[in-house]
Amino acid sequence: IEEKEAFQSGEKYVAILSEAASTGISLQADKRVSNQRRRVHITLELPWSADKAIQQFGRTHRANQSSGPEYKFLISDVGGEKRFAAAVAKRLALMGALTQGDRRSTGQSSSLGLSNFDFDNKFGNQALRDMLKGIWKLSDDCLSEVEDKHVVDALSIVDKHLSEILEITPAEKDWKEGLGAYDDDGKSIRIYYSFLKNFLTNKRLVAFAQKRVDAIKEGKGFHQLMQAVKDGEDTAEGMKAKLDAQIEEAKGAGLNFNAVSKLFLYDVGVVQPRATSRRGRKSSPINVPKFLNRCLGMPLHRQSMLSNHFVKCLEKRVREAKEAGNYDIGIRTLTGNKVSVIETRAFNFRGSEAKPVLVYSVKIDQGMSSDAALKLYDDALQADDQRGKIKTGFYIDNRPVFERCPPVYLIISMGRTSQNAVVVRPNSGRTCMNIPWIMDQFVKPSSMCCDLTKVREMWDAEFALADIESEKDYQLSSCGRHRKPIYIFGGQIV
Repeated sequence: IEEKEAFQSGEKYVAILSEAASTGISLQADKRVSNQRRRVHITLELPWSADKAIQQFGRTHRANQSSGPEYKFLISDVGGEKRFAAAVAKRLALMGALTQGDRRSTGQSSSLGLSNFDFDNKFGNQALRDMLKGIWKLSDDCLSEVEDKHVVDALSIVDKHLSEILEITPAEKDWKEGLGAYDDDGKSIRIYYSFLKNFLTNKRLVAFAQKRVDAIKEGKGFHQLMQAVKDGEDTAEGMKAKLDAQIEEAKGAGLNFNAVSKLFLYDVGVVQPRATSRRGRKSSPINVPKFLNRCLGMPLHRQSMLSNHFVKCLEKRVREAKEAGNYDIGIRTLTGNKVSVIETRAFNFRGSEAKPVLVYSVKIDQGMSSDAALKLYDDALQADDQRGKIKTGFYIDNRPVFERCPPVYLIISMGRTSQNAVVVRPNSGRTCMNIPWIMDQFVKPSSMCCDLTKVREMWDAEFALADIESEKDYQLSSCGRHRKPIYIFGGQIV
């Protein structure tokens, strides 16, 4: 109590809290105390329980405060630690402390706080499903590149298993015939052998497996190289050169990021679910907390590998949702060629001394001018790596079915791994769509136009034609750009 009073009076400017002081004590910038400085709450170690974390944060964020605290968290790059950060972030998000609508609490939480670890939501689970789908299929389309140290781990696992198989398989037989387990083996061994058999005989990896078999037969397997150095038959430098060559050979034969991830995930019990169980029940999909919990059982470098890849998948999902207008950011920004308030009405509730509730009628011109479209095109070209499934550029549809003017589109690639792209039109602005749909509806019937002067003229012509209500069409498949008014409530009661 004495130390608390010294801090609140301004005699001391730093208060160090242990877990014992995480409940009951009040250290906020209370209007009744002398120390009115804004509190900066630094958390050196997140507790295992989200409830305890919320209690700790509540010491500096309480009623009757003159300013809200700024939270800062010390979180290492260890993948498993993100599990605990995600749990706390989930609770904070539910409390509203991470939404942009609660400006009194975290301040810069979107860039400095735990909002970066709010994985446990619908976008996190969608990203996890996308990630695992690519891993189970051993897809070549991946957001991350496999590192050499992870390839070495995979070679160690595969070569050890294949060495055992080759020892018990007669030389005249194909090595694939020895991949199955024996009938008297335990259940766990049979499951493990079945997993590696399916893994090594997959059409995407059978060439890689054959190269490993050949290397082992020639005395160049991973463990044989290690043993040669240990026995003094080779130097560390010589072994490294041989191993580097085998790493590149493995990558070229199909051992990609998803294949390595599949091996690592099996070690912690994350396996491809069966379509149906023996009782006819579908396997429940793994969720984000369970996935992050399983990551805790991995070595640190594997944790970082998979958790960083998951974050990339989540960022991709969120980016696509934002571009499609499906991402709730707490406070929505109204965008368009023009957004204007056309009417304001006030409502007073009987018996209430509060200020009136205001209703704003807002009109949105959802189109995009040629100046804005050309700037968007320039920005997209700078960010485009030219490896996407669709080419960024302006397209013009000259089919005679469009009587008043040929439609002009700006199509923006979202990268080589994205299944979506952005379509920009003079009458409807930006829309995120699936690439096959864009190819069928926009690209194939059109021709790319690189003459920006011509593009500007045609864009301005269609932009002028679209100066009508969005319920009306100025030609086939082309509606006006003025949406119906939307209504926004404001005021003290809200």
